[in-house]
Amino acid sequence: MFGESIMNRISVRNLSLTKFVKAEFFIFLMLSGINSLTTYTVYLLLINILNYKVAYSITYLLGIALSYFTNSTITFKTQLSFKGLVKFYIIYLLQYLVSIALLNVMVEHFNVHKSLAPIFVMGIVVPISFFVVKFATTKP
Repeated sequence: MFGESIMNRISVRNLSLTKFVKAEFFIFLMLSGINSLTTYTVYLLLINILNYKVAYSITYLLGIALSYFTNSTITFKTQLSFKGLVKFYIIYLLQYLVSIALLNVMVEHFNVHKSLAPIFVMGIVVPISFFVVKFATTKP
């Protein structure tokens, strides 16, 4: 009986944690979607006047700032700080390097149109970003 009680408590805690992570991930996805649509719109405007790599770089930096603000204040409910911002930029610098490489491969080697390639890149990096950003924003 005592063992069953402990197992029930553990199961309830794990279920609550699972629901919490799912809720956080859903919020993260919603905000990432808004961020992606915003930066993608800017990207589409910029590729008319700039090289697609430069346009992507500019919109990527814009997206980092927007993502830091929304994920810190809404998704993970942490305070904005200079240290947190630096962590965020380091994480996203690494993600940028992976993203720009994927973008280049898709456009130059797989002939994906430059207006569609970022959508595929986002589909690859956004799920991974959730866990990395969560760890970085919730750990001191």
